[in-house]
Amino acid sequence: MKGSYVVLRIRLEAIQNFLEHVKIEAETEIQSVLARNESGEFQELDDLDNALHTPIARQEIAARAVYYELNALIEHELQRSAHLAWLESNRHPGAKGFDLNDLSAVSVESLKMIRMYRSVKSPN
Repeated sequence: MKGSYVVLRIRLEAIQNFLEHVKIEAETEIQSVLARNESGEFQELDDLDNALHTPIARQEIAARAVYYELNALIEHELQRSAHLAWLESNRHPGAKGFDLNDLSAVSVESLKMIRMYRSVKSPN
């Protein structure tokens, strides 16, 4: 995992940069809408809500995108950190990979699915 810190930092900074750009742009648009509201441009509260909808929705979409990106990054790092231990594991014997040059149904079927989570047994 040592070698991945630089790459991990670059990915995290890219995610942070994305979120910061969306935040700045949405804040600018929201401030503009609020200024228009103070100048009396919107006669109804519903008109103000409609004008604010797009920048607020953009922030919500960005928040979800960042959540999913961080989740994928964490899952990738956990899988990567467990890979060597899984390859060396005596607990899970058998084929743990296959030769891409000799890809057959038999070689694919010989691979076993490894569950990542242990089931919790009830105390009864």
